[in-house]
Amino acid sequence: MKLTLRASILAQLVVLPLLVQAAAAQNIDYRGNALHLPQGWTPDTRNRWHFISQGTALVPYEWFLALEQPGGGALLSSPANMQRLGFLIELADRDYNPDALPVGFDKVRTPVWPERILGKIDAVKVLRGRQVYAMHCADCHRLIDRTTHAAPGDGRKSCSEIQIPMYDLNTVGTDPQQATTFEQRMISLAKLGVPQEIVSYKVVETVTGKIVTQWVGASPTNAALVDEIDCGRRGEFRAPLAYRARPLNGIWAMAPYLHNGSVPSLDALLLSAKDRPKKFYVGSWEFNPEIVGYETENDFPGDFTFDTTTLGNSNAGHEYGTDLDGEDRKALIEYLKTL
Repeated sequence: MKLTLRASILAQLVVLPLLVQAAAAQNIDYRGNALHLPQGWTPDTRNRWHFISQGTALVPYEWFLALEQPGGGALLSSPANMQRLGFLIELADRDYNPDALPVGFDKVRTPVWPERILGKIDAVKVLRGRQVYAMHCADCHRLIDRTTHAAPGDGRKSCSEIQIPMYDLNTVGTDPQQATTFEQRMISLAKLGVPQEIVSYKVVETVTGKIVTQWVGASPTNAALVDEIDCGRRGEFRAPLAYRARPLNGIWAMAPYLHNGSVPSLDALLLSAKDRPKKFYVGSWEFNPEIVGYETENDFPGDFTFDTTTLGNSNAGHEYGTDLDGEDRKALIEYLKTL
């Protein structure tokens, strides 16, 4: 559960009042602390769902812990302030929440395949799958340390750099709409004092650039931290007609696949595009550890039908590993569970 602005508003206007009412009905003192209604979960399962990484880091974890409230002094993440803002306060947990942050806040880390829930990983297949990965995947998807996220052999605790290759649209062959829209879309920001029309990624560069400039000018301390934060590299916004081949850490937990979510499982990704599902249902919580993906074949209440013939939804391209035999495909999938 990651808290976006919309989700936060929804939680404060709808969910929190309901929890307060439920607590009052049970004569429970509710003051912003997490209220655990009976769900049949163990403490470990509850903490896993409340604090496991499920999204992109918006700000480095250490920065968030160091942020101060307006006016300086008290920390933004202090339990009293988080409770004041309406977040659900939780106790510290060594494995999932070492800094006692509210429900939904987490340090982005590679999720470990939960063998107690999804079954043990086959060590023999993993050995074979590692060789398959080295031959068919590693040139594009570089391996990184699952704990530090650093490149192999990079012992630096900060400013570690991972080289992520990019491939043009013709090479990778996947749906081009995301890249072309980011590169070509024009919008107007005349009211902000910038050109009448400007390409969308330049808007992001302009706005964030002004925020950074304002922050740097706020104090000599901030100015002195610029190089440390940037690690010697200034932020650069680009819109190449290409896609990145990122490291595949945690790939087992990220279905559906490709940048537009057009392939429902790792098993389907290793099929040629013509054999991949043309339509499938999304929204299920039923996970299939054999194909490494969610249940998508049968409709269910509240589902959404993903149609790969819709503009921007194509499941074409990335036909790497599609010529593997059955045993090598299974071995590769088993190895991907360990990343």
